[in-house]
Amino acid sequence: MRRYSRKRVTVILLYAIICVLGVACGPGRQESEVFLESSLVTDTIPSASGMAYVNDTVYVVGDDSPFLFLLSPDFTPIGKHLLLQGYPDKLRIPKKIKPDFECIAEWSRDGQTSLLVFGSGSKAETRDSLAVVHLSHLDNPETYSLTKFYEYLLDDIGEGRDMLNIEGAVVHNDSLHLFNRANNQIYIFEMESFYAFLQGTDTVVDIHTVQVTLPEVRGVQAGFSGAAVIPEIDYILFSASLEAADDWIADGAVLGSYVGMLNAQKPEEVISLSPVTDKDGRIYYDKVESLAFHDYLDTGDGKVLAVVDNDDGTSKFLELLIKEGFLNK
Repeated sequence: MRRYSRKRVTVILLYAIICVLGVACGPGRQESEVFLESSLVTDTIPSASGMAYVNDTVYVVGDDSPFLFLLSPDFTPIGKHLLLQGYPDKLRIPKKIKPDFECIAEWSRDGQTSLLVFGSGSKAETRDSLAVVHLSHLDNPETYSLTKFYEYLLDDIGEGRDMLNIEGAVVHNDSLHLFNRANNQIYIFEMESFYAFLQGTDTVVDIHTVQVTLPEVRGVQAGFSGAAVIPEIDYILFSASLEAADDWIADGAVLGSYVGMLNAQKPEEVISLSPVTDKDGRIYYDKVESLAFHDYLDTGDGKVLAVVDNDDGTSKFLELLIKEGFLNK
């Protein structure tokens, strides 16, 4: 199998280092271009971890729920559809056997739009599911085991299962990008060859691996937690959070989150990166699990929707404001 060399890029945020040391910004404050505008907590959608925004509808999955939830852009629930047929009466699945749905990617093929809902792969078998949901018939998802593909991927990158935790996914220009929180790598390959592989053919999936180095704060490494396409341009948004956990199964204390932007044609290029703060520059101490670009505002700024898993069965929905300068670097 043909392999690509891994590319490394270091994103150095001098102002972030200064703030962490308490030199310029004061306790808990940083310069920022991404601000929390509003938040809403709900107990009707558990453990929100993946989000997509398609045709004025917000689609959300929870990492321990068998459902795909539908909301309006102001986060009003408008319906839910079962992804895993074995759990029609359960809103939540026990942690030991949960599917760990962490991300949603929009995919268009033959004039039909579908959502790809990925399990993280952080635990073999139970977290290796993929649901392909066609928007024209939400009640009939195609479901696949990703165990064989994840083993194929790990063999290609030379890692074990403990170094797999997929938390972001986007399809851009017919290529699927998977964002691995465990090592901040992005895996890029043709969507059609991946889909053929799922059908059981002998297709070779040619994987391009990109390594991204993100900031470390107080000894905690920021890791990918979500990704989203910005429509009609070659940029991809991603979220990255700071969580003090010993492994990918346990939860840990959260020190904050970043939003970044990379060039889809040259994904080693992280163009913008900013901590999420309130309007006064105070750090927002929650783990942004996923995000979706909503729209450009008249000011040139961008509106982004995001979700937080509160780790108690509830979820938090966010509206973020991204400054024009962040989007136009």
